[in-house]
Amino acid sequence: MKPETLIGAAAAVLASPVPTVTADEAEAAFRTLWGKDGTAAALHSERDRNFRMTTPGGDSFILKFTNAGEDPQVTDFQTKALMHVGSADPTLPVQRIVPTQDGILIARITGTDGRPLPIRLFTWLDGDLLAHRILQPEGLFSIGRSLARVARALTGFSHPAAEAHPLLWDMQHAASLRPLLPMIPDDGARAWVSVLLDRFETRVLPVIPVLPRGVIHNDLTGSNMLMDGETVSGILDFGDLVSAPIVQEIGVTASYHLDLVDGADLFAPLLHLLTGYETVRPLSELEASVLFDLISTRLALRALIPAWRTTLYPENRDYLMRNAGRAWQVMQRVAEMDPAEGQARLLDLWQAARIRAEQETAQ
Repeated sequence: MKPETLIGAAAAVLASPVPTVTADEAEAAFRTLWGKDGTAAALHSERDRNFRMTTPGGDSFILKFTNAGEDPQVTDFQTKALMHVGSADPTLPVQRIVPTQDGILIARITGTDGRPLPIRLFTWLDGDLLAHRILQPEGLFSIGRSLARVARALTGFSHPAAEAHPLLWDMQHAASLRPLLPMIPDDGARAWVSVLLDRFETRVLPVIPVLPRGVIHNDLTGSNMLMDGETVSGILDFGDLVSAPIVQEIGVTASYHLDLVDGADLFAPLLHLLTGYETVRPLSELEASVLFDLISTRLALRALIPAWRTTLYPENRDYLMRNAGRAWQVMQRVAEMDPAEGQARLLDLWQAARIRAEQETAQ
């Protein structure tokens, strides 16, 4: 995809205003479309308008008014993917979509600007948001298993919007984001991102066509996972779904679980995450061979995209750059690392994880 096409499409989506919906209007829609009484409490969302709906009996749901700027095919893609996952793995802790009284999954009302506004109701999942928690080995193991279960549940799912859905956070298109480099104000960080994009182009891009592909969640981060102690209790937000190399999912998540202690082995925590993954969906050696560079590329995007977005929305700088410092700290260490040594370390961890997973499943 041409850089100007990808960046322009992303900017257009971001420019579309968040739906203007009041709590009273949410309660009215909840009653009219689903036949339920409930109290609405607004939830944070960058692009949509979400409410937690609580019924008199204490049951909770999430009522989502999707941004009118989103392609209806993309909304349908996300909805059907979530339905597919729930059917393929009924015990996987993902939200379920509640049909309206008329059996409609994606209802539509007229927004204040006159455009159709998609509205969906989701079940509520209990748990504590993972956010920036430092997990114990069993927590990382649980996350690894959850990643693999999502990958397995999405196996065989397809949709017309899967391949034609431009997304800045889809690292397959990382090289197309070079025009955004000047948006990074720090000279050092800009240089590190450039190095990592170079590596992506030379070390990953040629391999992408032969990697196993499928629809992936693409955003299994601390913002989208709920925990019950050290166990994943909820997987949220299928809004970044793309068709991509399946191993890309690990690259996304692993970039948030590296050791931040000075002098420590940066990648050591990934042994437990990879072990959990291997118990469900063993990686091929080819997939394992790109792990280092996929993690590196996600780190680069975590620095690059928020920096660009702050130029569009300077009033939201604190929120958009909330993770930048952590990402830049790790990114520097990765950018200054010999990539051959980094990948060798990831392969060693993967081999150790395979042995542990075999022992785990044999018990």
